[in-house]
Amino acid sequence: MAVVASRRGVYTFSLMTLAFNEPKYQIESSDFRCGICEKEISCESTYYSAALYQEVAFRRRNFCVGCWQPTREGLFAYWRTKRPSLPTDPPKKAHFDTAVLLEFFQRLGEHCSSDGPTQEEKHQLRFVLALLLMRKKILHFESSYQVNGTESLKLTEKQDPTRVYWIRNPELTDTQLEGVKVQMGELLQMQL
Repeated sequence: MAVVASRRGVYTFSLMTLAFNEPKYQIESSDFRCGICEKEISCESTYYSAALYQEVAFRRRNFCVGCWQPTREGLFAYWRTKRPSLPTDPPKKAHFDTAVLLEFFQRLGEHCSSDGPTQEEKHQLRFVLALLLMRKKILHFESSYQVNGTESLKLTEKQDPTRVYWIRNPELTDTQLEGVKVQMGELLQMQL
């Protein structure tokens, strides 16, 4: 999936493979406007960006520091960022932020309301995030075993080995795995 350089463009985001004709989600690119007071966030200003699950879709919303409340309904992850100066080149994605991804990974494992993403979507996202976090040595692979014909991975955090995560392997193809990775990068606007 190509990344559109336009600030007003819309990214297509599908949490599941297209092989089964699952729904697509539209993720808005940043317009640098606060989602509450609608004021434009000026260049070089700090603001909060959040991934929210609203109306059966993931949405990206921005909030100025004065309007930010980390207890929003449907909030999956958020990060504090800074609006760049006006670019002369197309905007580039931020680099890999392991703290944001670890929090997002943990939140996907928590119980969600019935209006949240499906269990299969959560399994796919958590699996890809687990692979990325293992690659960056934030999570450590302990073991794997089969349960009812499905492989499960046992992972621990490097900083706190008492935190154990059990991740079901959704057995994605390489193409599907790369697609979920690209889509996650677009959602979080990071280079994964």
